[in-house]
Amino acid sequence: MIKVIPQKDFVRKPWKNGLGETCELAINDGGTVNHFDWRLSLATISESGEFSTFPETRRDLFLVAGKGMYLKHRLAGVQRHDTLVNLFDGAVFDGNSQTVSTLIDGPVQALNLMTRKNEYNVECHYYKGGSTVSIAHTEYSKDEAFFIYAATNEKQEMLTMTTVCKHQVDFQRGDLLLLTDRQPMTVKGSNFIVIVLTKV
Repeated sequence: MIKVIPQKDFVRKPWKNGLGETCELAINDGGTVNHFDWRLSLATISESGEFSTFPETRRDLFLVAGKGMYLKHRLAGVQRHDTLVNLFDGAVFDGNSQTVSTLIDGPVQALNLMTRKNEYNVECHYYKGGSTVSIAHTEYSKDEAFFIYAATNEKQEMLTMTTVCKHQVDFQRGDLLLLTDRQPMTVKGSNFIVIVLTKV
């Protein structure tokens, strides 16, 4: 299945801690904000502060707009830090961490993938500048999800995905391309992230 989810269809939901709002891009069938196997969302962080906690969850966070932020995590008495300043800079952390963000210079947007801990492998690839990327075939698995998301910019160029069978899909920056059957294809565009999610 190949599906383009346009920005207008993203579902806006409040943060668990009530301090902000996120756009839910995609979630596993039957999933909810409190009970999910995987969930992909886009958050606008307009002020420094605490993140919501999600026990038994792995979080992969990627900067997609703004000047950046510092993250401080504390879990079981251990502290660690992440600095996100460049496009697609990422942080991987336990959803049960006490995580606090400090914005560097104004609001940021972050792409946020949450998965049940130890249940999924997460594979990420970033393509900056103009790229034509060939993606090889892997054996079909119903437990696999494949996302392509392009950060918005001033030019707002389209992206094009073409399968080995010459099926072509054009999609806007800021939309989400979701596949549940990875197949040989090429993706043409600039500044996009590819995320592959596979059941362990």
